[in-house]
Amino acid sequence: MLNQLDMLSYLPTLPASQGVAVIDIGGNSFELAILTPEPRLLTHKFNLISGKSIGEWGYLSTEAIEVFEKALIEASTLLKQHGVETDHILAVATSGLRDAANGQDMVSLAHQYQIPLKIISGLEESELIYTSVLEALPEARPQSNLVIEIGGGSTELVPGEGSNHPTKALIQVYPWGTGRFGLKDLFDIEKRQWVQDSVQQALSESIPSDSKSLYQSRHTYIKSATEWKGLQQYSLDSGHSDLLSNGLSLDAIQSILTTNGLEKLQKQWRLDYPHLCKLVTKLCILSILLSELQINQIGFGPDWGLKFGLLKQLLSQLAASQNNG
Repeated sequence: MLNQLDMLSYLPTLPASQGVAVIDIGGNSFELAILTPEPRLLTHKFNLISGKSIGEWGYLSTEAIEVFEKALIEASTLLKQHGVETDHILAVATSGLRDAANGQDMVSLAHQYQIPLKIISGLEESELIYTSVLEALPEARPQSNLVIEIGGGSTELVPGEGSNHPTKALIQVYPWGTGRFGLKDLFDIEKRQWVQDSVQQALSESIPSDSKSLYQSRHTYIKSATEWKGLQQYSLDSGHSDLLSNGLSLDAIQSILTTNGLEKLQKQWRLDYPHLCKLVTKLCILSILLSELQINQIGFGPDWGLKFGLLKQLLSQLAASQNNG
């Protein structure tokens, strides 16, 4: 799994002596990446509770707004410290604000801190996810691929050909993720079943049986996240180093989701309990996605989030502007 440092070797050259920055705001996190002229890549992540709030109320609560504004203040301070000007910032919000009744109010709040935030569509988000995951996977460039992203506020299925060409007509964006389905008790069998039933119903309504073949026979990847790293560490600690050696299989997911599997996972888990609950929520969602689409194995993409796609887009825009100037 490629890490943040590897990202630099895949990015275009910084076209100016001034640093640039990108911001990705989702349902559960606010991620900032600053690329300095040296170049160095500095990343910061602030936790949010927007996804949970939107899942329960349809908007950001007073508490969620306070958490969001605190992240804005800290990000604004870091941007000033590194001398990043407003016109060298690309800041986007995905489902975390897209689905919130007061999402545009949060955009206005960000602008008060000189952060030019915009809310992007599910299609734009999907294209960025596809680019961010597959750009650094040479084996993916000549083949048919499917990228799955399970976020805080949405889940995306993004098929495509090669590393830069998602098939727009087949992209599926679902308005649910770990924020809506979040488990609080790993052993709540009824809640886990509800998550899986909800995903199954959504798939049956959006992808007819005779269209499922369009998503099959593809090399399938999932965007890396903290929870998947925790699962990798668990596989090593538990003596099952082969669990994720070639990605994650449907059989392995179903084994983990048994009572015995969850007890073992909880015993060996190194991260905090909320991350463990988030992982199990993702596994519940993923088990149905893979089962319904008849996919037996899924690989892990690089640990870049949307940052790579955003940085590549921003650097290309700045280079074009410089050449035109």
